[in-house]
Amino acid sequence: MNDFLKLEGVSMHFPIRKFGKRTRYVHAMDDVSFSLKKGEILSLVGESGSGKTTTARVIAKVYTPTSGNVFVNGNLVSKKMHTSKLKEYRQRVQMIFQDPFSSLNPTKRVRSILSRPFVLYKSMSNSKEIRQAERDVLEVVGLTPTDFYLDKFPHELSGGQRQRVGIARAISVEPDLILADEPTSMLDVSIRLSIMNTLLKLKEERNISYLYITHDLAGARYVSDRIIVMYAGMIMEIGPAEELIQHPLHPYTQLLKRAAPSPETGFNKKKLGYVGEVPSLISPPKACRFSPRCPFAMEKCSKEIPPLYEIGDRKVRCFLYEKSNQENVRFDES
Repeated sequence: MNDFLKLEGVSMHFPIRKFGKRTRYVHAMDDVSFSLKKGEILSLVGESGSGKTTTARVIAKVYTPTSGNVFVNGNLVSKKMHTSKLKEYRQRVQMIFQDPFSSLNPTKRVRSILSRPFVLYKSMSNSKEIRQAERDVLEVVGLTPTDFYLDKFPHELSGGQRQRVGIARAISVEPDLILADEPTSMLDVSIRLSIMNTLLKLKEERNISYLYITHDLAGARYVSDRIIVMYAGMIMEIGPAEELIQHPLHPYTQLLKRAAPSPETGFNKKKLGYVGEVPSLISPPKACRFSPRCPFAMEKCSKEIPPLYEIGDRKVRCFLYEKSNQENVRFDES
């Protein structure tokens, strides 16, 4: 499979201006590089504030990156696009939003919400043709009988039904890539698996690529081919989903895994041995951003940013994986 999406050294810094003081910047993303293959589901996992949503919004061209390049299907995505080119781009790259309660216009019926993409992106004007297209896309996401849902307002639907309408809206224009920003986090546990299965079904039937954003390792493991772990605006680890979950390399990935409830050990929290706070992203020091919380931190961790070391088919940003240290690395994976 060829890379459909590729980010090279992408950074996103937001200025903070104070009267009489020099401008400082929030480093929401720093040196983010990864690729996504056609038909692949790649998850971005991390705590709130790790840069996951910012990454998606840079790809969606909500934000213009401070530095670095984004490529789609081998072509450089221009930082400035004419309106017609931007419209064409957003037809190929769609988003599913986190909150199904606020992402749909509460004053519009489902038929109106779904008709807009067909008119805007597919230039449909025949009302009969649009109505059939609406029915078809609702059927794809499992909202049947379709005529029952078309005349509903969002407040008349459950959270899961609203999220399915959001998915229907995203796939209606036949995108190549969907940026799914925590699409199940606002839903009841009983509904989440159904929504994830719908996304997997669409991947198989339509060969859609997904960038799946979540803070839930279990959900990422269920839907993903590969996982990227982000922390404080930087990538910490990349690897195949099952391998990364079973044998995490980075100390932060270890923290995420050990903090998650385990059916085998019950729901009691384990003593993690990780102290400290997430560092401020306002003009952060040139050091490993996880080092203040890391029980394995060395002196150089507070002075340099580790590169992404390649370990087989995985990458990890940690000085423990310098060639001179690799044979001494032993993590407790209990």
